[in-house]
Amino acid sequence: MPEVLYKKFTPENNLSMQRQITMFLRHAINTGKLKSGDKIPPSRKLAQAWDTNYFTVNSALKPLVQEGILLQKPRLGTIVKKTIPKLARVGIYLATGNNYEQEDFFYSTLVNKLQGKLAKHDAQVMIFRDSRPENEMNSVMNELQEAVHNGKIDCLIAPLVNKIAMKWLATISIPRVAFSSIHTAFSVCDDTENECQQVIERFKELNVKTVGIISCIGGEYNSDGSPNFVTVFKKMVRQQGLECKDQWCINPENQLTKLMRYGYEAFKKLYSLSEKPEGLLIHPDVVAMGAINSIMENRVKIPEEMKLIIHQNVQHEIFTPFKADRLVSDPEKIAQLLMDKLENDTIKSQEMKCAIYKNELIRKY
Repeated sequence: MPEVLYKKFTPENNLSMQRQITMFLRHAINTGKLKSGDKIPPSRKLAQAWDTNYFTVNSALKPLVQEGILLQKPRLGTIVKKTIPKLARVGIYLATGNNYEQEDFFYSTLVNKLQGKLAKHDAQVMIFRDSRPENEMNSVMNELQEAVHNGKIDCLIAPLVNKIAMKWLATISIPRVAFSSIHTAFSVCDDTENECQQVIERFKELNVKTVGIISCIGGEYNSDGSPNFVTVFKKMVRQQGLECKDQWCINPENQLTKLMRYGYEAFKKLYSLSEKPEGLLIHPDVVAMGAINSIMENRVKIPEEMKLIIHQNVQHEIFTPFKADRLVSDPEKIAQLLMDKLENDTIKSQEMKCAIYKNELIRKY
């Protein structure tokens, strides 16, 4: 008997022994502990090893046989046929909660791009919108858990996920990939330092000596303890000889709900200061839209009074009646990177690496 099959089962989350065995075998195959061609011992031998009965083991094997993961043949017994086909039955997890607006163009576009690409693969797609408050997202949502347990999805893409959900995403038994600022084996992340460097170099070209930032990214650190975008930006600006006072760096302590309103109020607060920065980065796009409204209302002369670089989706042009550079994200490219990572990574986590996406600085004047 393969060593992995000596597992001793204990009661877990009120799951039946049958379901625990099914989940265990599926995870062992997904992670390569049981490989294509491996023979599964007779049900009676497994029942003895797992301290259960023959009928429970047989019932646990049936879903995996129906899904084409295990193959049962007379005289040959039960054999691992193949790993679950990737991009055949795909879940898309969205941690919507109270934290993201419907007008958040980036995430809505990213999800649309993913659905379009999955349609070309003839994949069956299930959408899981997690509307629980963020502090209640510390466990897998019931609908998603059921879909994993019953084999309704083979893999999971999480284009919109928070730091709390990232913890349980690391534990689920199917292949998964997430678009997140947190570097993990199953993440696609922005190249933060590259983005910051592009912005700093552009400000230098514009002879900007003092720099500020408005962002909706909360706090100073990601949940893995690494510095977040705002913290990295401030540090790099100062390291490269530009002045960046704390009062010019506006970001909330926690995640926000009304991003456009926040952008409006944040720029109004910055512009009320007696001393203002010569250059300002506004990130992301929805925050930038609110800030633009505030700029217009206060009749700020851009770029004479202040040089701007604003974040923008390549698919959603942001109109400005003044000159401003764009730090452009392309959801099409990110969607493809998520798909490629899910398809091409080996399932063994020790061989997987975080994938990096680089935004591009597009100059409009």
